[in-house]
Amino acid sequence: MIEVKNLLFQPLTFHLRDGRESLHLGPRQRREIEDGQVSPELRQAERRGMVALTEKSGNPEADGEISETSVIRPAKKRASGLAASGKKSEDMPAAQAGRD
Repeated sequence: MIEVKNLLFQPLTFHLRDGRESLHLGPRQRREIEDGQVSPELRQAERRGMVALTEKSGNPEADGEISETSVIRPAKKRASGLAASGKKSEDMPAAQAGRD
């Protein structure tokens, strides 16, 4: 399998090798296609930096994918009007308040 990744922030459409099917990719979207379906149009788009073509073995660990799910933690909330040091932002110079 070949993974095709759109590297642009706009949708792209390509003809596949057989000429009867096409590949539609949204902005930054990834799709997998069969090895024999890669067309000269896709190869040219890869040379121009529009897409990335990556060989996939079907084994997530061999492909460099992370098998664990990552944990998303909520952001810590600060009290309104207080800087990170606990002082009111009016007491701190403007340049220093932006660094915290």
